[in-house]
Amino acid sequence: MIYLATPYTHDDAAVERQRYQRACELAAHLTVGGHVVFSPIVHGHAMRVATWLQLDRAHWMEIDFEFLRRSDALVIAKMPGWETSLGVQDEIAYASTHGIPIYFWTID
Repeated sequence: MIYLATPYTHDDAAVERQRYQRACELAAHLTVGGHVVFSPIVHGHAMRVATWLQLDRAHWMEIDFEFLRRSDALVIAKMPGWETSLGVQDEIAYASTHGIPIYFWTID
């Protein structure tokens, strides 16, 4: 299973929607390529928008780390914002600490 890390949080809701859309596209690309993919942005944004669910960052990271722990690899999508994303940096640190292979995917 691949854990796909992409930036999400931004002060501008339009940027968050764009990042969500791009995460969906990237996850779909990997899925079509035969991979089992988990994207916390695809999963979490859909729940947040469609329901009353409003969790704080710590709760989301707890969920994300559980999926990452069960993954075979972490794929970092090098899209705008990835280097400054607290979530992506936390995911890299977690994977590094737990021996999960990390791959960087350069996005056009």
